Amino acid sequence: MIQKIKEMLDNVLDSVIKKDETLIFFPTIGSFDSKEGAWIVDIHAWVFEPEEDSRFRNEIIERFGEILTGEKIEGEPLESRARMFLVDNERNKKLTIRFGRKQFKIKETTNDNGQLRSQIILSEEDVKGLQQESGSEEWIIFQAVLPSNDKRVFKGAVQLLRPQGFSVISDIDDTIKVSEVTHPDRKTLLRNTFVKEFRPLEGMAEVYSEWQRKGVQFHYLSGSPWQLFVPLIEFFHKAEFPMGSMHLREFSWDVEDLLRFFSSPEDYKKHFIEEFINRFPERRLILVGDSGEVDEEIYRDMYLKYRDQIQKIFIRNIKSNDSSSGLNLNVFKNIPNSKWKIFEKPSELKGLNLGF
Repeated sequence: MIQKIKEMLDNVLDSVIKKDETLIFFPTIGSFDSKEGAWIVDIHAWVFEPEEDSRFRNEIIERFGEILTGEKIEGEPLESRARMFLVDNERNKKLTIRFGRKQFKIKETTNDNGQLRSQIILSEEDVKGLQQESGSEEWIIFQAVLPSNDKRVFKGAVQLLRPQGFSVISDIDDTIKVSEVTHPDRKTLLRNTFVKEFRPLEGMAEVYSEWQRKGVQFHYLSGSPWQLFVPLIEFFHKAEFPMGSMHLREFSWDVEDLLRFFSSPEDYKKHFIEEFINRFPERRLILVGDSGEVDEEIYRDMYLKYRDQIQKIFIRNIKSNDSSSGLNLNVFKNIPNSKWKIFEKPSELKGLNLGF
């Protein structure tokens, strides 16, 4: 009996976020269930220990730039971005969160990657109060409940989506951020990802802001790993892109995870779009991507399967125009011309009829 009690207490202690550990909440989605008159709110968290004092990790970070690019590179932003790939992910952590005055104990625990996904139910009355607190019709805020002796504050945001409306599902790399995925020298992509400050595609933030003023909501879907979340959020704010829910890929140093991560993002992106459509069958989607990988094929397949939900497809052509490597327009041969557009500069998207 004593041993069982000891094990139980050990489990409780292990589940508490310790002071040398930290927590990130990723921006998620909340959907309204009209039958129940309540909101289903997604929670997505990451618990990890930075290990900033680890000599071994610091030595790896010092060599990170050289490993990636063949050059000796030090300082920001390389150090902070590389460090997020070398944290200790904390598994079996439990969270309690607070929306307004209400607390919710989340039954799920963090997985091997330190991440936790769950859903909670909020009443319409609760959400109205939270909207007043946040000063926004679209976003509500919550925070983690920590032990009384821990004064840190970890906040998260949920984007509220009504059953009907318009949403943009947008890629990130080479769609809104200059990454040069197709550059023949892969070191260019690595420099743009880890070494250089993120650069926006000039004019794209203005286009998205124009769409936002028309009532469109945004969801950023990328093959980038969650470890780049913080610099990506900083990039969104600095470049003045509309805030939206974030949907990146899990990455770990486990062999199976590595192989899965470096495979094509096609299955991952299709899975998210299909889940979104099934959750919001009455919403209309605008899909925005680029020709760097397979966005045009993914979006084509989604349109042919869900033509009533997908309003427009916009693909930025980043390939050369010669016949061997240019964008193959036959991809869209079974889709009406009014439903898709190839562009090179964001200015080509300004003032377009979005179909609503």
